[in-house]
Amino acid sequence: NAFVANGALHIVARSESFSGSSYTSARLKSQGLFSFTYGRVEWRAQMPYGVGLWPALWMLGTNISTSGIGWPDCGEVDVLENKGTNITQVQSSIHYGSDGTTTYNFTDGQSITNGYHTYTFDWTPNTMLFYVDGHLFETQNSPWGNSDGASPFPFNKPFFLLMNMAIGGNYVGNPSQADINTGTVFPAEVLVDYVRVYNTTPPLLISVTQTNSSIILSWPSNIVCHLQAQTNPPATGIGNNWFPVGTTTNQVQIIPITGSAFFRLVTP
Repeated sequence: NAFVANGALHIVARSESFSGSSYTSARLKSQGLFSFTYGRVEWRAQMPYGVGLWPALWMLGTNISTSGIGWPDCGEVDVLENKGTNITQVQSSIHYGSDGTTTYNFTDGQSITNGYHTYTFDWTPNTMLFYVDGHLFETQNSPWGNSDGASPFPFNKPFFLLMNMAIGGNYVGNPSQADINTGTVFPAEVLVDYVRVYNTTPPLLISVTQTNSSIILSWPSNIVCHLQAQTNPPATGIGNNWFPVGTTTNQVQIIPITGSAFFRLVTP
């Protein structure tokens, strides 16, 4: 039910009897293997069509197994979930106490089954941002969601990742086995190109120190960037008359000139 072939991960739902159930599928999770706090999650995937199919990329707080916490107080973030017959809409959610949900609707004939799409989640101490194909469609600001006040907010602690495709359930309207078999072609697959997690980086700031008659400019060495200067800015301070400094080696020594000069860092 889960394998890699032709450069993609296949999460496969099958119509087959197993341990008293009529279907099999797969769930992959990083619990106990990988977790993180803050950053960006990006998932490039193609979804299937079918009655009762419920694919999802989501996150849970690592303290879900801690006594006295459990779900939903551990916190849950759904980067993407989908009702298998609604191929033009995806949903993102945060869960804690009560739900905070929103949906993204594809337009112009696009659908989640029509090739790969990218689903992105940005997580900072104060903000959660949700994107589809680079389009920001939902922002959640701290305090997150609609807390019931039962316990501290969980979204400042480590979370782990999950990918799965469920079959049936409340989310998809509890379809009958007959409806699922009639409305779904098995095997049904989620195809995953990649899942990437990006760490946050230090602010892209210039540090300035003085040595005799020169000033030294430096910046975070783990960020690829280029130094630019503007010696004749327009009156409004906004313009395109920026030019690259002769060297982008970190650090850069500058000899002050008469008049004003401005410097900025630009990423590629």
